[in-house]
Amino acid sequence: MTTDPVDGRVTRLEEAALFTDRAMDALNESVLEVTASINRLSRRIQALEARLEALAEGAEREDAGLEPPPHSAGPDIQRDPL
Repeated sequence: MTTDPVDGRVTRLEEAALFTDRAMDALNESVLEVTASINRLSRRIQALEARLEALAEGAEREDAGLEPPPHSAGPDIQRDPL
C-alpha cells in the first residue's frame, strides 16, 4: 500500500500549523507576563518619585528656616587662620 504524497504534505502542514499555534500561545503568555511586570515596576517608580518629591519639599521647608551657625564660614566669608 502506498501513501498518497498529498496526505503526507497535508499532515506536515497540519503539524506545522499546530506547532506555530503553540509557539504563538507561549509567546503571547510571555508578552503578558512582561507587560504585567512592566506595569508593576512603573507603579513602583511612580510611588518612589512621589516619595522623593515629598522628601525634597520637606527638606526645602526645613532648610528655609535654618541659618548657618556663626562658626561656619560660607564661601564668601574669610576664615580666621589660627
